Amino acid sequence: MLLPDFFEFHLPTRIVFQNGAITLLADEITRLGRKRPYLITDRPLRESGALAKVEAALRGAGMAPAGVYDDIPRDSDVRAVERGAELARASGADCLVALGGGSVMDTAKGMNILLGAGGALLDHQGINVIAGPLWPLLSIPTTAGTGSEVSRFAVIKDTESHSKVTFVSPHLASTVAVLDPELTLSMPPKLTAATGMDALTHAVEGCFSKGATPMTDAIGFLAMRMLSENIVKAVHDGADLAVRGRMVVAATMAGVAFSNAGVCCVHALAHTLGGLYGVPHGIANAILLPLGARFNLPTCRTKLDQFAEALGVSASGDAESKIDRITARLRQLVQDCGIPPKLRDWMVPEDGLAQVASGAMCDGAMFYNPQDAAEEDLLAMVREAW
Repeated sequence: MLLPDFFEFHLPTRIVFQNGAITLLADEITRLGRKRPYLITDRPLRESGALAKVEAALRGAGMAPAGVYDDIPRDSDVRAVERGAELARASGADCLVALGGGSVMDTAKGMNILLGAGGALLDHQGINVIAGPLWPLLSIPTTAGTGSEVSRFAVIKDTESHSKVTFVSPHLASTVAVLDPELTLSMPPKLTAATGMDALTHAVEGCFSKGATPMTDAIGFLAMRMLSENIVKAVHDGADLAVRGRMVVAATMAGVAFSNAGVCCVHALAHTLGGLYGVPHGIANAILLPLGARFNLPTCRTKLDQFAEALGVSASGDAESKIDRITARLRQLVQDCGIPPKLRDWMVPEDGLAQVASGAMCDGAMFYNPQDAAEEDLLAMVREAW
């Protein structure tokens, strides 16, 4: 493998994995010198009892939460972030604990920007705009998908512009990620499928990104193999704790890989579809992943054997046959997970596809796409996906 002339790799997050790991949360907060955590979650997790388990674990260790914020929409938005930051500031908290999926963790990151850096949230959008450290943030993922517990990204919807705004900074990464597979046991099959395909997309795009390095490849390809081997099992037998554990760890590994390497055109399109039409992020990624892979893999010929091995298909034959098998395997995974494979199934209008392609061209993920892509290329993808 040829080494890049220059690369950086960041992993500022301490990762703790264990069945029942929430019992370690208070110790982790104490280790950081804090004692008044503010909990961020959503109403379904309150109703499911997951929040109560975290509160009980804290109180059992003699630590009382400063407050709870659970008014978080499916897609984190600017208003939810601003309201949460106001409540956290007024509570006298000294750290944040995010319990949930990507929307909850992105909301917590957005709140942390306002608490630690001040100003208006949209003042901090873009890459490395945040100048200094923020509050300690401990993240507890309840899905195996977004990787937000270790990423330096936050994607937050601006309802006024109908767009998703990206924030990128090493300071956004969680201080601690607490991985407890038991908290994912209650995920229904559809959510398991969507979040699992999100994680798989992170691994795949991270490995063919222009920002990929030997370190991100080492983590990303192993994550890809673990996800491809376990996602269908997790969808169809959600009570298998060993499978859930592998999914949680693999999703976090994929988060480490893409946070350092970047993601590509599939994510650019998924961000735009979410902003314009509310297509769930993992679903958009699942539908578009085989198409994005087919478009980009010809530029990654030296890695085709690694992609094939990680996805469990034959690496024999020429490059074209390998690409065909890899993309067919990705389509099969989408089908086996029970995800409707067309954008029309998710209420995307045909006359809106041009706007999707145009919007995606402006997304920062396109910077990492290994194959030069014009707006016409992206339009062809979404038309085929429609």
